[in-house]
Amino acid sequence: MKKFGNLESLLFKVGNYVDGASNLRIVEIWSQGQILTPVDTAAYLPSYIHALKRDLLWVQDERSMSVEWFLNYGETTDDISASATKRSDRVSIEFKENRVCPPTVSIDKQELEATFDSVIQYLERAHA
Repeated sequence: MKKFGNLESLLFKVGNYVDGASNLRIVEIWSQGQILTPVDTAAYLPSYIHALKRDLLWVQDERSMSVEWFLNYGETTDDISASATKRSDRVSIEFKENRVCPPTVSIDKQELEATFDSVIQYLERAHA
């Protein structure tokens, strides 16, 4: 699996295509050493990429300081509910109703932007 990000903060692992379908791919999301998406890892690429871009745009937007639906990527993220808040050069992600990892992780804003950007570019190239 190809890895993007940091296992202790936020990590995306991209695996093989599902059953040979060009628009379905295995994508896992990890934080603090724990998988956040243990049940359904088959990502429908068109909507998954769109949702990743939405989160990246929010991170880059200097006016918006918080978002209630973060890491909301359809069926693959049914296992988690998260919100995010920007504080200076960091983004705090609060995991709600999650029994897998600690409730909050703080990530450097530039690291988070780079993670989103790299996974988006990889998925777009693979989906093209």
